[in-house]
Amino acid sequence: MRRFLTVALFLAALAPARAEPAGESVAPKSTENSDTQEFFDARGRPIGSVTKIGGVTYFNGPDGKLVGAAEMIEGRRVYKTY
Repeated sequence: MRRFLTVALFLAALAPARAEPAGESVAPKSTENSDTQEFFDARGRPIGSVTKIGGVTYFNGPDGKLVGAAEMIEGRRVYKTY
């Protein structure tokens, strides 16, 4: 189940045009650029969110727990899962 959720969140991050963002949400206040998008399945249930802060992207599950992170290192995206 956790692997499925991780794959779903990565696909959602790569193809935001297919998923409907829930709108503006409160992002952590920071001097860096930050953006949060929430994603829902076809029935309206939350499947997770993606938060971008600076050069790091954080993937959260529907319960708000951190699933993984991605960072650009030397021009390559490096994924870190928890």
